[in-house]
This record gives sequence, structure tokens and C-alpha cells, in this order.
Amino acid sequence: MSGETQARRRKDKKKKRGRGEAPGASGDEPWQETFHATTHDDDKFYVEPDSVSDDGTGEEDVKEHSEGGSGCLTVIVFLVLLAGVGVLLGLIYVQTQGIRHVEAPAPAAQFAPVVEKVQEAVPPPPADATGDEQPAGQQPQEGAAGSPEEVKQVVYVEAPEPGIQLEGSEPVISEQFVRADAAVEQLQDAPAAGGDPNVVLEERRVRVRQVLRQITDPDGTVREEVVSEEVIEEIEDEAAASDSGTAAAGEAAGSADVTADTPEPAVAAAGVTEPESVTAEAAAPLEGADDLVVEVEDEEAAPPTAAPEEPEPAEASYDKADITGADDWEVRGELDAADALLQTDAAAGLNAFGAILSRRPRSPRALWGRARALNAQAQQERSNNVLDKAISAFKAVLDLDVEKPLPLALFRQVAETCVQQMRFRGQMDQAARIQQRLIQKFPDDYMLRNHLATVFLTYGQEAAAEEVLQEVLRLWPNNGYAKVHLGFVRRQQGRHEEAALLMQQGLDTNEPGVHDKRFYHNLGDSYHRIGQLEKARETYEEGVRRGLLLSAVQRSLYNVDRLTARPYWTAEQTGSAELISELEAHWETIRAEMLSLLSSDRPEDGFQPEQEQLSKSGDWKQFTLFRRGRRDQYACAKAPKTCALVQRFPEAAGCRRGQVKFSMLAPGTRVWPHTGPTNCRLRCHLGLQVPPGAGITVAGQNRTWEEGKVLIIDDSFEHEVWNDGERTRYILIVDIWHPELTEEERRTLPTI
Repeated sequence: MSGETQARRRKDKKKKRGRGEAPGASGDEPWQETFHATTHDDDKFYVEPDSVSDDGTGEEDVKEHSEGGSGCLTVIVFLVLLAGVGVLLGLIYVQTQGIRHVEAPAPAAQFAPVVEKVQEAVPPPPADATGDEQPAGQQPQEGAAGSPEEVKQVVYVEAPEPGIQLEGSEPVISEQFVRADAAVEQLQDAPAAGGDPNVVLEERRVRVRQVLRQITDPDGTVREEVVSEEVIEEIEDEAAASDSGTAAAGEAAGSADVTADTPEPAVAAAGVTEPESVTAEAAAPLEGADDLVVEVEDEEAAPPTAAPEEPEPAEASYDKADITGADDWEVRGELDAADALLQTDAAAGLNAFGAILSRRPRSPRALWGRARALNAQAQQERSNNVLDKAISAFKAVLDLDVEKPLPLALFRQVAETCVQQMRFRGQMDQAARIQQRLIQKFPDDYMLRNHLATVFLTYGQEAAAEEVLQEVLRLWPNNGYAKVHLGFVRRQQGRHEEAALLMQQGLDTNEPGVHDKRFYHNLGDSYHRIGQLEKARETYEEGVRRGLLLSAVQRSLYNVDRLTARPYWTAEQTGSAELISELEAHWETIRAEMLSLLSSDRPEDGFQPEQEQLSKSGDWKQFTLFRRGRRDQYACAKAPKTCALVQRFPEAAGCRRGQVKFSMLAPGTRVWPHTGPTNCRLRCHLGLQVPPGAGITVAGQNRTWEEGKVLIIDDSFEHEVWNDGERTRYILIVDIWHPELTEEERRTLPTI
């Protein structure tokens, strides 16, 4: 650069210094200006306008800055790249060499074991009466005649490090895992173990600690036992793993007495004598070779013929092993504690099972416990909402079985409880599907098939129930439970002779489940319908003798035993005199609404035939306004005044075991003797249209109706009705709670 140019640049700098101070500078602090270069798309340095030359062009300065800066940048980038490549190549080289040396098998000479031994020699027993000498090298022991000599020792096998070690890496130790007898052969002072010194050792990358017992029998035979073997550390090494293939072929000839949780020593040599038994005993874990503790055990040598006792398996002593799978085994103690809580406090049990599920959300027993806790709460609170949650929880347990089979005993308990609660809630289709899954699990259990049939019967699937029961009788022809239920189906079909035969055969088997009041009730009815009145009476009396029926004439099935029973009641006796008075006062209004129903052009809007096949002849129909304590809004829209009157009296409108309905009995109609389902209600008959020749008998006592009057009966007694007149008989039937039931019973008794 010429002197003239340098002079111009110095002049420019002086001008800059004179222009001002740095922003924020105070006092005499000089303005420290620095050249700031920014890079543009043309990769040339950009010079601030203030640094142009005197002639205003600045071309020379720009050229010099550009050329000088570009050269320096190129050199720097080249040096950085070169250094990076060198470092990378060096790392690759070192890593490759290190891996190759670490994985390369060490020479055989490097694996010579280093053994530390502590032994206690017990003198051999004295010579026996025959004068046999003791084996050489052994001393007689006083007071131990006939007992073997025992030498106990600890062997630690270690080999030097193969290959090289990278700086900063952990040392890799390659060691041998050998049989006790092979290791003892290499001890200078150890007695002969009877093995071949030319033993082929398997090389495994492990750190091993062995405690040996050497026993000399009275006959001079020397044998050894491994008291314990512990793998202190095992190092993965592909090369060592591949080399172990040769030694593995000889393991089949080795001892098979090593327990499953003890690492099995590998030996492959012909003529090596295996110990009679190798028993693994628990030993305290060691952190490394520097912490090796050599122990000598003092214990009496057991007679050679004594066999060690095998501990009883934990499953055999655990009373809930049949419902505890592998997923629950580790937490069975917590599960048992939660079960115990559930027995006394459902809420506490629910919390306990919830705590387990927070850690093990798919624990079968914990989910089952949660379902049982919810079920218990539902019973305590009498809550259908909580019961529905319990049913969902039971289903969640069963869903686990799809992914991984549950213990069979657990599956059965969960499924049977779930089916029971589903039937209570009326979820019959779901209950049937779960019952079918039970049958798949236990195909030889005929009771599961029978229970499936009862599920079908409960929700009116008689054809499906019949098919199941016939299959049961095909496989088990004498099954009494199936016979009584199939007889029930035949009765529903009107085939009373077959029904009576099957139910009687089933009762005669005396099998569990056959002596049920329903079968005595229905068998007597079938006998009555086929004209065998004496057998019908005997059947009812047998039911009474067994405590199944209230009496031979009061044969209702859903009863509260303490309630007063009489065939006919007065208004004052019912406790509902006001209701009865209102019915009688408005009977004409009620009759007008009833007659308006007959003028409907649509049959479905009118009276419907009764569904219980009670008509012996003629036509018996009804029109229902209230059913099981619930108002039928559609029906009540056609008889609003009648429904409004009944709605005022909760003993009628809320009678969940009763009905409110219009009843018609056509001329020439007769109804078979029958009983109502429960003794918890009384039945009020308001006469609306009563022709001559119509009547009723309850427990053998004949009465008739009067228009505008209420006749009160207990329909749990046997009764029958007829209409021998020329006109249709119409009455309003209003069921009310039995007056002796408590408010709690009225609220909680289940519907029927």
C-alpha cells in the first residue's frame, strides 16, 4: 500500500473521531470505533460509507479489503477442515483398534486361573474292624468313626485383561467359569479330585465366586460338592459367546441337579467325574474382585445317603393360588390385605384396590376386587347406578381374558357373579353371552348349560331354552335339573301331560336345585289341568311340607311370611278406605272412560288378551293403566280421569308388585283355578258392568260383584272366575300394598 493511501486513511480516521462520541458515552471517554464487516450475496466485504477515499470512490480500499479478507478466510477454513478430518480419522482408528482388541479371544495362556483357597481338613475316620488302612494323606479323627472327611474351600477364578483399554473406559475382565473339580486340579496343595487334568474349559465372560466342599467317605472315596456358586458379574461378549459353543456339547453329560436360579458351570471333557449333588445356596452379592471375601463354612457333613428335602412350592401353600395368576403373584400380599378390608368396609376395600390399580392397571384380581367393592356398595345403598358400575367392572375383568387367559377359577367366579347381577338388572342378552363363554371354558359342567337355559327362560326365549335343555339331556339323560326346567317349558307350551311327567321325574332325582317352589306350583297346576286332582293336591301338600308353599291353597311365590292372610278383606282392614270410597263415588265416570275404549277402530288401542294361558274357555282381556308402580302415559291419555284418581293414592299408583287395569270377561268364559304371584298386595275389584251368572271363588268361597261397589280379595289364594251370563262383565282392578308392609319394604321390595 502506497504512502499516499496510508495518509488518506489516517486522515479519515481523524475525521471520524472528531464527529462525536459513542451513544451513551460520558465525559472524556473516547469513541472506540471498530471496523464492522457484513457479508452480502457477492461474498465481498462491505465498507461503511464513512471510510471512502478522498476522491469519493473508495475503489482502492474496497479492493484491498476484499482481496486480503478472502485469502485469510480460505486458509482458516482449510485448516479447520483438515484438523476435523484428522480428528475424525484418529477417532475411527482408535475405536476400531479398541473394539478389535477387546473382542479378540485372548490366548489360552492368559486364562490360567488365579485361585484363592481356604480349606479345613478334617481327619479321616479310623480304620474299621477289618484293619483297612486309611487313604494316604489323611489323619484319623477321634469321635468321628464312619463320618467322611470334609475339606471346604473358596475358589475365585480370574484372568488378566485381554487387548487394550481405551482411555476413560471401564476395564473389561475376561474370566473363566469352571467346575469345582476342574479348578481344584490346578491347586498345588489340593488333594486329587479324581478328574482328568486335561479339561477343556469353556470361556465365558463372567466373574464367579465358588464355595467348595471336599468330602472323603469312610471307604476313602474323595468327592466334592459345590456349596454355592455366584456370578458376581457377567459381561456380554460376542466372541466369548461364540467360543462357548464347543463346550456346550458336553453339558448334556453334566449334573442336572443345579437349581434353576444358579448359573450352570460348563464342562466338556471325557472322564470328568461329576459331583453327586450340586446345591446352590444364597450368598451375599459381591461388588467386585477387590471386595472378595473368602469364607470357610463349618457344618457337619451329612451322610452320603441323605437326600436334601425339597421345599414345598409356594403355590401349594397359598390358599388363593387358583385365582392368582402371574400378573398378580408379586402383589398377592397387597391383594389379600385389600380382600380383608373389603369384608368389613366396602369403601376402604375400594380404595385399597384402587391404589393397586394405580400401579398395575391391568391386575385381574385388583379389577375383580374393585368390582366386588362396587357391588357391595350397590347393595348397601340400594343403588342401581352403582350396580351398573359394578357390572361394568366385572366385564372389564372378563375382557382381560380375551388378551391373556385368566386363571380358570377366577374367570368362573367373576363370570357367575356378573351374570347374576345382569339378570337382576334385566340385561338378559348380555348375561346369556357371558354364560356361553363359561360353557366354552367348562364344557363338561352341565350346570352351566342349565343356567344358560334359565337365563333364556327369564327373558322369554323359550325356544332357545328348550334347545339347551334338550342338549343337556342328550349328554346327561338323567339330569333332574334339566328335566324340571324342560317340564316347565312344556307347561308354557300347553303340553301338560309331558310337563307333569318331566317335572315329576326331575323332582324324584332329589338333585340340588330341583326342589323349588316353582316346580311344585307348576306341577300341581299341570296335574289339575289333565284331571289328576288327587296328584295335584299331593304335590301342593309336599310343597308345604318342604316349607316351599304357604299352604295348599295359598301358593304365591314371592312372599313376606309374617303378613296376615285371608281370602276376602273389608275396606277398613286394608287401611285404604279413602281410596275405596273415591272409586265407588266415581264409578260411573270410570265406566264411561272404559266404554269409550271399546269404540276404537284400532284393535291395538283396545283390550289385549291375557298372556298367562289361564283361560279354560271363552275370552278374557285387559287394558292396563299402571304396571309395577309406573303409569302408562299412552294408556292414561285414553282414561285420564281414572288415572288421575288413582294417582292420588300412592298405595295404588306406587304398588310395584301390582297393576291397575280394566278387565273384561266375555260370556261363556271360565278361567282355570290359579294364584297370584305374591302375598304383598291386595286386589280391589270395582264392578262396572256385572251381568247375572258372573262370579268368583277364592279359597273355595264364592262371591259375585256389584256395579259401583268394590270387592277386595287376596289373590295369593287359589281363585277362579267365570261368566255364565249373556253380557260381558267389566271391572276395574286396582292393586294396593298389603297394609302390614313397612314403608321401607314398599320402597325396596323388588318388582315381579
